[in-house]
Amino acid sequence: MGALAACLLACGGGGDGAGSCAGDACVEDGCDDGTQSCICPAPTETEPAPQCFPEEDLCEMAAQRVGHGVCSHAIADDSEWNASSIPFASRADVKRLSKYLVPVEPNSPLPPTFSDTNFYRLHFCMLQEAFEPIFPGYRYADYNWDVYFRERRRMYAGSIYEFSGEDVAAPFAFLIETPQDAEELLTEEEVYTVYRRLQDRFGPGELAYLPYSAAQIERAATWTDAPFEVVVSGDELVTFEPYSTGATYGRVRLYGADEVDDIAGSFGAQDLLVLEAATNALEGANAGVITSTRQDVLSHLNVLAGQRGTPNAFVADALEAFAPFEGELVRLDVLDGTYTLAPATIDEAEAFWASNRPQADIDRQPDATFDELLSLQDIDTADEEARARSVSRFGGKATGLATLYTHLDPQYQVTGFGVPVSRYFEFLSDNAWDVDVDGDVMTLSYADTIALWLEDDDFRTDTQLRRERLDALVQHMEDESTIDEALVADLESRVSEVFGDPSVMVRFRSSSNAEDGVDFNGAGLYESTRVCVLDTEDREDPSACDPDSKARSIARALRKVWASAWGFGAFEERQYFQIDQTRVAMGILVSSRFADEQADGVVFSGNPLDPTDPRVTVNVQFGEEDVVSSTPGVTAELNRLTLSQGEVTEIERVSVSSLSQGEESVLDDDQLRELGGVVAGVMDKHPRPAGAGDSEVLWDMEFKIDAAGDLKIKQIRPFVAHAADPSYASCELE
Repeated sequence: MGALAACLLACGGGGDGAGSCAGDACVEDGCDDGTQSCICPAPTETEPAPQCFPEEDLCEMAAQRVGHGVCSHAIADDSEWNASSIPFASRADVKRLSKYLVPVEPNSPLPPTFSDTNFYRLHFCMLQEAFEPIFPGYRYADYNWDVYFRERRRMYAGSIYEFSGEDVAAPFAFLIETPQDAEELLTEEEVYTVYRRLQDRFGPGELAYLPYSAAQIERAATWTDAPFEVVVSGDELVTFEPYSTGATYGRVRLYGADEVDDIAGSFGAQDLLVLEAATNALEGANAGVITSTRQDVLSHLNVLAGQRGTPNAFVADALEAFAPFEGELVRLDVLDGTYTLAPATIDEAEAFWASNRPQADIDRQPDATFDELLSLQDIDTADEEARARSVSRFGGKATGLATLYTHLDPQYQVTGFGVPVSRYFEFLSDNAWDVDVDGDVMTLSYADTIALWLEDDDFRTDTQLRRERLDALVQHMEDESTIDEALVADLESRVSEVFGDPSVMVRFRSSSNAEDGVDFNGAGLYESTRVCVLDTEDREDPSACDPDSKARSIARALRKVWASAWGFGAFEERQYFQIDQTRVAMGILVSSRFADEQADGVVFSGNPLDPTDPRVTVNVQFGEEDVVSSTPGVTAELNRLTLSQGEVTEIERVSVSSLSQGEESVLDDDQLRELGGVVAGVMDKHPRPAGAGDSEVLWDMEFKIDAAGDLKIKQIRPFVAHAADPSYASCELE
């Protein structure tokens, strides 16, 4: 007899999978007296359901894939708990801790899972690496949608603590990661679901629920008769708790509990964040973090602070304690037993930032004199000197493609030409606006404005002031600037000449000298947009090139791409890498605009997540769905190709596209072999980038399968692991 049938029979339930519970025997048979319904006991998943299905050991399958411990679906006793959890000495009340995931619905990606925290401090890293076939191309934004925000949550995530001491309220407790907004907090029934699914599989002892934020504690206090124990860790005498010690300089920024989940993009690496509550939605570099509530010690915020070496601590009533310094430049020292806070000078802060951040250089001054619109095949990239000169004239993206096309079979090339950075400098010099300078309104060119700001101490060290000024500048560039009519005429003529037809829709792509480099990737920082040379104005009417698109002019495209050089996010990323902002310049790559393509993809000449894996990595998606900036919840097909002597000898199909009908593949085996052959040629012939030193360099290429079914390579750039985005935690354990 099946588990659910036994439950129904013992509990007197009907055929709908629910029944009233009548004693301990019913619980043993799978009837839960907490919800008065039948459940599928471990190791089956998931309740409630018409029947209980056997559960696959996905953890063991993942361990075989990565070659070390990953997780388990149950912890039988103290021995298994001690083997998979880690000790924690920074909190006196916590002896050991680990992580868990619990499904929200029967169709959730994983059954209940206890992480092997010896290998995975973060759920995100475990899902990205060990469960790659289920979560291909996984990003931290995907993780937050999967476990953090209610709107798309598929799994509950949190930690399990083992408390130390003789008089603990409960030996074990579980936390659940949620935002602080009232609509995001879990109900008593939802917490009970997590408790029930954990407790059934957790043998070391009884679990209590541990609300770890003020909002969660307040919500739990309204539950008068919860079918689980609720405990609050520590006591009211704990006023300070360090998680990551060290010194930092930054401007103090205060955020209340109702703001913390929405502050991404509002701060930078020069800001010391003081938060009323901890959050998992913290994206972007910062100088340090102080929270008014004790933190989950294995949270993303905590792990990232430890990896960066930036201070992170709990301080009771932090907003009040730091309020006198709001907006001020300070030095913070977080020590083992206390912290100190003192005003700082700009010279002290800038010296500290310079010595504690990565450095990427723009080696060559941009060429403000070269003004020819050259096709990709006419741009000289014959040697290292020529390629450096090309970057100074046309930027990284155009130079990379021009270099590739010197050895790539023409059938895989896209049509295109470069607009030199000299035209961008003319734009900055020819346009002016009114600027507040020390209380006086002055009319300055864009070029003079930027030069003035870069010499301004407040602008260089105050993120919020920078954001306000840069946002205003970009807005004026996009809406109010004028474009040289002679340049527009030149571009109209050049598009007609290069593409053979003025009615062809093209794409203006950013090609700055601060992207696609060895030390600075810059992916996603700048704007690109479509253009029709027959559209002389921007209108809501259909384009003369494509009735399914709106009319978009050359002038608009130039403004949009050039202005993006001074977007706040782009500036902050360059600032973090200490790039000389006075040398930043924007060229433009004018290339084919794809319509009705069969597939969009990215291919790496190795595995960007595992430097020991030499196989080619292919992420590809149906149609026009973007792989690089995909819709949350939409995952691409993932394949790995083994190469030998320039040919594909083995294809591993790791996962199918979430848009697939059944097991339908985006690329068939023949297409993958063709793509692998192209990658092999690139690995053999493409010149190693200058400045790479001994670093392991992969080639990151974007490709399309066009409407005719032909493979086209539309971008190439080097990928170096040490140049990865500093905003996110590394999954490498030290």
